[in-house]
Amino acid sequence: MSLVVNQFLFEFAGIPVELSTNSSTIEESLSHYWIPFVTASSPQVKIYLEHLPDGSQWTGEPFDLKWHDQGFDALGSGMELHYNHTKEEAHLILKLESGAGDILRMFYSLLLVKKGGALLHAAALTKGKTASIFSAPSGTGKTTLCKMKQDRHLLTDEAVALFPLNGKTLASSTPFFGGLYQETQNLTLPVSFLFFLAQGKDFKVTSFSSVQTLEHLIRNIFIVTRSRDFMQQLMDNFYTMISTFDSYQLYSLPEERVWDFLNKEVSDEV
Repeated sequence: MSLVVNQFLFEFAGIPVELSTNSSTIEESLSHYWIPFVTASSPQVKIYLEHLPDGSQWTGEPFDLKWHDQGFDALGSGMELHYNHTKEEAHLILKLESGAGDILRMFYSLLLVKKGGALLHAAALTKGKTASIFSAPSGTGKTTLCKMKQDRHLLTDEAVALFPLNGKTLASSTPFFGGLYQETQNLTLPVSFLFFLAQGKDFKVTSFSSVQTLEHLIRNIFIVTRSRDFMQQLMDNFYTMISTFDSYQLYSLPEERVWDFLNKEVSDEV
């Protein structure tokens, strides 16, 4: 392995992590953007991120993923991810010129599933003591909705960590944010509502069944792989979690009156 430049500790989704890297550029970037997630807790997982650029290009092809009891091994375009579940150690190799945030997001997409949760492409806002999740592909309106949050607090406008605990599903902020990273707060709260966003000509909300919820959740994860073992565990995790909150399809306009609509049609806790 290459020389370790620096180490720092961070925590989200209830997992304190020690990250080491051989790249001063990566260390400086993460130290700047991940400030809300710095912790003094003892690490549960140790990650070594090795930057070895070799001219590789990102192609978006599915990851070649080996999912096993001891952890996982994943190979993608310009990336390698190796995790030993027993030792709680990970070795990530980035062969692209840049993309430290991307490889860490991929790693957490796998790690959270291994630990019973998931990383969802979604925004999350809090009101009171619970969180509402708004999931959708890029360009559908998550960040726009977050900019109109009014008296709500922002967990994330891009990627939310979900995991079960004591009969509830918790939503955690992540450092994998979109354009509102300066407003992101490191919070973890129980999920009350999940909305799948769609652009519409007017406001409309319909309740989703468990089957509909599962179908839409699978469409809104970050990692693409053909591993049946991984997908089965992901489905099992989602199935456990969706029984703890209500799910809806929300057709919306980019207008602040969306909150009045949801307070009237769903709950004043949204």
